[in-house]
Amino acid sequence: MKIYMLAEHDELDEIAEPMSEAIRDWLAKSDSRAELIHPDEDNLQVGVFIETGKKVALKDPVNFLYTLAKEYKAEFVVGLIAENDRRENVCFFGFEEGRPDINEIAQYLGLKR
Repeated sequence: MKIYMLAEHDELDEIAEPMSEAIRDWLAKSDSRAELIHPDEDNLQVGVFIETGKKVALKDPVNFLYTLAKEYKAEFVVGLIAENDRRENVCFFGFEEGRPDINEIAQYLGLKR
């Protein structure tokens, strides 16, 4: 299952670079299976992709991204990437939405273990 977690913020263009750098640094130190989504000129996105079928793989990335959400006053959308590369938003967490619940996110995504 391909899962994405993308930052949402009214001024994402202003926080994209420092947020991406923080994610890059965290990924280098962690043993997470997540991959950085690089922002570029054509498509400003900040976040991570994870390919997994296990909810435990979500725990560290979600907890880390929540710290960024609080720091940058941002939200994160969690979603699935379908076979035709169509994205389907599933849930949100962050500054306004609050602390993420890994079990709830896993249930929304259809992860059983």
